[in-house]
Amino acid sequence: MKVTKVVFSPTGGTRKVLDSIIKGLNISSDEITEIGLMNKKMERTTIDVDPDSLVFIAMPSYSGRAPKTAMKRLSKLKGNGAKCVLVASYGNREYEDTLIEMYDGAIQCGFVPVAAATGIAEHSIDRTMAKDRPDINDEEVLMSFGEKILLTIESAEKDVKLENVPGNRPYKDLSSGSNCPKPDEKCVKCGKCREYCPVGAIGEFLKGDPKKCISCMGCIHVCHKNARALDDETIDRIHGFLQSVCTTKKEPELFVG
Repeated sequence: MKVTKVVFSPTGGTRKVLDSIIKGLNISSDEITEIGLMNKKMERTTIDVDPDSLVFIAMPSYSGRAPKTAMKRLSKLKGNGAKCVLVASYGNREYEDTLIEMYDGAIQCGFVPVAAATGIAEHSIDRTMAKDRPDINDEEVLMSFGEKILLTIESAEKDVKLENVPGNRPYKDLSSGSNCPKPDEKCVKCGKCREYCPVGAIGEFLKGDPKKCISCMGCIHVCHKNARALDDETIDRIHGFLQSVCTTKKEPELFVG
């Protein structure tokens, strides 16, 4: 089986969730290709996807919605009828309209959704929320889901199609503004954050542009000097909010056509 991963994972949590599912397929790495939605060039490129490939589209949930940047780049793919699996990660609050937005986007690209999953990963802003997840129990559940996807596709007497996923249309409104990390005195101006930023929001002096920043926290994740952070007031505000809404431990949710 050929597998194509379509991934937007600024802080690595979404990738961990996705890789646990794919591990359950028990296929060789030689059969896996990747299309990276972190790449800014994706907005200027149209890619034809192999119709015989099983495509995994994976991205995090941002405030209950799919990231606009990831969806815009996803729209540049031509699905050509390829079967796809939707994978959303979130930091133990709620994924709300993320999956249904991804579902609609995949249909518009010409993919055929056959399954979907949500997994828990460390919150990208407050890493104390869902700390160390996905954990070993998550991995077991997600691997089993990968096995189930494979069995469903291979044993189906007719074409499999996922008809319904949770969420609402129209999608929930998003608040404006961003939480934009800043460099501190530990910054050695290596430029790694600027190179990694998926939207080009980091300028010549490595300061973030709040008008471009999508609050993905990728620059914090990739900085080897721990020299980028949000200001203390923002961190305290977000931590207080999350503490009030993330009290119940969430588990992966799995959907098959």
